[in-house]
Amino acid sequence: MLDPKNRSIDRKAIDFSQSFEVVRVAETQVYLPAPKIPSAYVAIYQAVGLFSLLWAFFEIAMLIVRISAGSPLRRKVDGASNVAFWLGAYYLIGVFLDETVTTTRWFAFWVAIVVLIGGTLLVRAVIWAAMTLRS
Repeated sequence: MLDPKNRSIDRKAIDFSQSFEVVRVAETQVYLPAPKIPSAYVAIYQAVGLFSLLWAFFEIAMLIVRISAGSPLRRKVDGASNVAFWLGAYYLIGVFLDETVTTTRWFAFWVAIVVLIGGTLLVRAVIWAAMTLRS
């Protein structure tokens, strides 16, 4: 997890936000912002990953409460898709944003996040359709 021997996470967050430059995406003519040295910010990625995991647990707890309390279907479906997104984000951060992250992997991570958003919307639609057909 976070290494307390390193500089504070606050300082790293400031460094991270100031390290962006516009670079060419590999094998394209597209230019997008990316950190100069993506592998220098592993502590930031770990903090965001931990947040994603904790927020997923919170969303799971809220989903359980909503199911127990008999909340409207829309709220339950929203909760389920939120859980899928935050767990997926946690997973993707762990897979793409580690000590070996390069600019190419940085962009691959963001592509995977866009795919995750699409998958989350798909999960929402499938659950909504299944629950609507049941009632």
